[in-house]
Amino acid sequence: MNQSRFLTIFITANVLFILLHIHKHTQIVRHSYKKQELEQQIHFLCEEKERLLQKICNLKNHEAIQTYAQKELNMQQLQLHQIKKIQTS
Repeated sequence: MNQSRFLTIFITANVLFILLHIHKHTQIVRHSYKKQELEQQIHFLCEEKERLLQKICNLKNHEAIQTYAQKELNMQQLQLHQIKKIQTS
């Protein structure tokens, strides 16, 4: 009786340890995939940040602003005779 009871407890404990080991391994794999996904997202966001910084630098460029104004907005450079002075008294 004692021997069969001990055997039952021993087998049950071993099964539980195996299930806990499987659960731990599953959690490790799940976290590993999540980590990989987050690392890819970090990489994408760093590239996007770099692209946006380049775009900001290009938009701040005086020549780019002038070209955009002349080509896209059809603005012309001012001539000196087009400037009028306003007198205030």
